[in-house]
Amino acid sequence: MDIFFKERFKVIYLFVFIPFLTLIFTLPSWADPGTLKWDIQKGNRIESCPAITGDGIIYFGSDDNNLYAINPDGSQKWVFSTGDDILSSPCIGADNTIYIGSNDDNLYAVNPDGTQKWQFKTGSNVSSSPGLGPDNTIYTGSDDNFFYAINPDGSQKWRFQTGDIIRTAPAVSSSSVVYTCSYDGFLYALNTADGSEKWRFQTQGSLRASPSIGSDNIIYIGSDDSFLYAVNPDGTKKWQFQTGGPVQSSPVIGTDGTIYIGSDDNYIYALTSGQDNASEKWKFLTSSQVKSTPAIGADNNIYTASGRLLYAFDPEGNEQWRFNINETLSSPVIAYDKTLYIGSGRSEDYQGRLYAVETSSQGIRTDAPWPVYSHDVRHTSRNSSNIKPEADAGEDKTVMDGEHVMLDASGSSDPDYGIALYEWTQTGGQSVTLSDINAIYPGFTAPAPDPEQEDQQQDQETLTFELTVTDNGGLKSTDTVSIIVEEDDSFCFIKTPEF
Repeated sequence: MDIFFKERFKVIYLFVFIPFLTLIFTLPSWADPGTLKWDIQKGNRIESCPAITGDGIIYFGSDDNNLYAINPDGSQKWVFSTGDDILSSPCIGADNTIYIGSNDDNLYAVNPDGTQKWQFKTGSNVSSSPGLGPDNTIYTGSDDNFFYAINPDGSQKWRFQTGDIIRTAPAVSSSSVVYTCSYDGFLYALNTADGSEKWRFQTQGSLRASPSIGSDNIIYIGSDDSFLYAVNPDGTKKWQFQTGGPVQSSPVIGTDGTIYIGSDDNYIYALTSGQDNASEKWKFLTSSQVKSTPAIGADNNIYTASGRLLYAFDPEGNEQWRFNINETLSSPVIAYDKTLYIGSGRSEDYQGRLYAVETSSQGIRTDAPWPVYSHDVRHTSRNSSNIKPEADAGEDKTVMDGEHVMLDASGSSDPDYGIALYEWTQTGGQSVTLSDINAIYPGFTAPAPDPEQEDQQQDQETLTFELTVTDNGGLKSTDTVSIIVEEDDSFCFIKTPEF
């Protein structure tokens, strides 16, 4: 009786607690917006704004001298070490080369596997975040007061001297002009071909925020003089809007032209641009200075951080949720899986943390003129016309039933903003389960051919799959691949006669 009771209890115990454990481990995928998915500690301060590639890898730098590549589950893929703090945000090319500056005076080009491609030496710290031109020229500033244009092979194309240090990301326009800011208070417009100056626009304070470009090619820039400026493409002032403190947050621009900007007066502002002035749509008082650049989500919410709080607002300025973090140091970015990433640090306990927070937004608002820090999740800092990606689902092939099959999207490409999302869909044949519909190489087990199938040989079956790739500008491309599955025992044999 005791033995029976114990055995029965064990069975009940397993049935009760195994589903419970499953619930615990899968709970994050059902989490409500504004809840933590995971966080990791890297160095003391993470001022670097994370960048994301199409396979979901997150790249950022830390003051421990390292560039990190982190998988979407929070595990580390690799680490690349430089000679000093990294305050720069990474920029990712269409070939997935990562460009990032370091306070060891170098700009680094790092291969997707974490090995060094090249390094470019400047005269001082490279806290500026790099940007990319349509021809893959890399642009960055340095504390040596120079703004550099660097060829894809790491050689210098040209450089331009400003009157003070440069610690902002550039903005690359579609009209062969690159804009950069300096602590000397000037916004510079330079020709991308040779670095010659087209014009300069003076503010009355240092420029610590990066410029943004609207759909009408108006340039927006905040200054330590407490103003946000709108500058015409010819360098004349369109308007200025006064806040209550220095503007070190970079402006972002929505699909309707609304400009969102933070200020050291603790407010985030939503502004409407007029012919010669800007009017306030709304403003929200946060807990501290707003130095973080907002992000406009695909759900139309605005995400930003202030002090030790991460906020989500609807387009009317109503708070949707808030999430506690360490002291805000970087700007948010949102992946296609609805995860928001932001870096932080806290001086009292020396912990730099990268947070992954659930949202309701499937990425950023890609059809907005400038929806996030440095324009897009790869931080190209350019608003040039988007070229459609090219999907490549791989070669058709024949396999045997029971064989493990890998689909292959690695031949897909995008010439400018890079691929943001891979999606596989089965369109024909006996249904199979892919290991990950968003993977570059999803796998499945080939099923035995269905003898009841129509219009096909009984000893083989054709499975078809469609690949859709979406770039960081929202454009899509599709391709299909066919997998012919043959029976493993479908061979010819001769029966031995009986005697």
